[in-house]
Amino acid sequence: MARDIRAGNPLKLTKRQHVLPRMSIARFAGDDGRVEVWFRESRKTQRCRPEHSIFWAYRAWDQPSERNTERRIERPFQALAETIVKGKRQLSREDQRLITIFQHLWALRFAMKEYPRTDVEMPSALPAGPELTKAKQETLEANNYSFLSGNRMPGPQVAGLVINAGLLRLARSEAANTEWSVVESQQIEFVVPDSFRTIPTVPLSPNCCLMAISGGARELSRLEAVHVNNMVALQCVHYAFARDFAKTGRVPPQAPTASTEAMAGS
Repeated sequence: MARDIRAGNPLKLTKRQHVLPRMSIARFAGDDGRVEVWFRESRKTQRCRPEHSIFWAYRAWDQPSERNTERRIERPFQALAETIVKGKRQLSREDQRLITIFQHLWALRFAMKEYPRTDVEMPSALPAGPELTKAKQETLEANNYSFLSGNRMPGPQVAGLVINAGLLRLARSEAANTEWSVVESQQIEFVVPDSFRTIPTVPLSPNCCLMAISGGARELSRLEAVHVNNMVALQCVHYAFARDFAKTGRVPPQAPTASTEAMAGS
């Protein structure tokens, strides 16, 4: 398989690719270095480290996508997130655009993990190239090249193209100008889903969150924060996590009913 790499990983390709960056998860860790994860199917919770396998995909996208999005999106976003957690409340237009791109990247990566791309065969009218050895494929990937092996494009490379195309479409759309505000909650801690579908929020820490609302920074009441957590929990596909669910207003998190799911999707 194209996802498999040679023993010892001589070119140091990233194998465990976090959907939500490890640093974003680590901000919610308790004193034990773990976050509390609620699994939607079993309705059970478990404390997990940010390195736990539920948080990453095995080579779902290629190394160029991993490297380029880390440099262009993840690192700048994490630097911004740190300043917000430490007290920054005024967001520039560039800050808000970066937040939008980061959230979109999160959604795209979740989709690539949830629906792994398979190898794509080129049309038969095109002449097939040589079959590349695993070493040659890894060398090309490590050096940011796209390639075909025979008449096939490897699945992770296809996923990388999908991610890049999705980010490009975002940049050309009105959604790129989404307005974000910093919201805080001192009484209730925020919940983080495995993916977002309809609610544009980006939790940064147990007490700080970004929401796509106008009006600037504000502190949420207890009732408002619980409502946000309830709605966020509706977005999770497999799990949601928090520092401590006992402090989120959902003890334990309850599975939404079919009627509330229908309302959320309407």
